[in-house]
Amino acid sequence: MGLMRAQLKPLLESIFGLSLFTLLAVTAAFVTRQTAFQTSVPLLFIVVAAVVASLIGRRAAYFGLLAAAIVFAVMLFKPLGSWHVNEQSARVSLAWMLMGGLAAAWIFARQDGRHQKQSQPDSDHGNS
Repeated sequence: MGLMRAQLKPLLESIFGLSLFTLLAVTAAFVTRQTAFQTSVPLLFIVVAAVVASLIGRRAAYFGLLAAAIVFAVMLFKPLGSWHVNEQSARVSLAWMLMGGLAAAWIFARQDGRHQKQSQPDSDHGNS
């Protein structure tokens, strides 16, 4: 039972992060659709990726960034309802969101005990 729970926790965290990103992206797309700064909205999600990675985990931020990019391409940038993005500035903004968000998620990712245990030297290999 403990093994199944340990395997289920990362999956649930990833689903939660994906849902959070998607909800925020849909909200941002609707709120900023007709504004002058709609092209800058994806850049704010670099900060969201850093926060999600530090609180939930790196995998949740990665999946969330992909979902946000799809939401912005389909719901925010013209032509609406299509994955194709006509404006060069919008494509550049999406690319920066993905690259910057992936880097921010990697830098600010939550540290698990597994990584700390592996970096500690073994006491058995000391000098005798």
